Amino acid sequence: MPKNDSVTNDSNGSSLGNGGLQKWVFSNGSWSLAYTIAAGLNLVGNGSASGVTGLFGLTGVVVGDTVELYATSNTVTGVETTYLYGISDTLTATTKAAGQSFTTLATSPINSVFRGISFAPTASDVPEPASWALFIVGFGAVGGAMRRRTRTNVRFV
Repeated sequence: MPKNDSVTNDSNGSSLGNGGLQKWVFSNGSWSLAYTIAAGLNLVGNGSASGVTGLFGLTGVVVGDTVELYATSNTVTGVETTYLYGISDTLTATTKAAGQSFTTLATSPINSVFRGISFAPTASDVPEPASWALFIVGFGAVGGAMRRRTRTNVRFV
């Protein structure tokens, strides 16, 4: 759960065209819906033969007091062109910012669909403290073994 006792969930309403992103806030011991963001998704209405009905697969990262969220679109048929969306939201916000809208970051290629998104871990440029400790202990052990090794003099006749 993000800090500040607020959480954002993808909405899977019971009817088509009811999608979007809902932000819920925990205050005074209960959860309440703060707002829903659907701008930029170009949602289709109920009964449409094709189009975007909401979000599918949601991931995000907290950067300071902002959460950066990414999701893919969900469509009526499931085999239409899908999109990768991005949006930023302030963690402490309880009302939707003016003009807050999803940005389309990518469109699926022909005969392909996006089915979710996740962050891939990256290698760290700086070794972890445990790696340094293991490195130092390893060199110490090798140095100790070399020091204790008996010297053998070789004579050539």
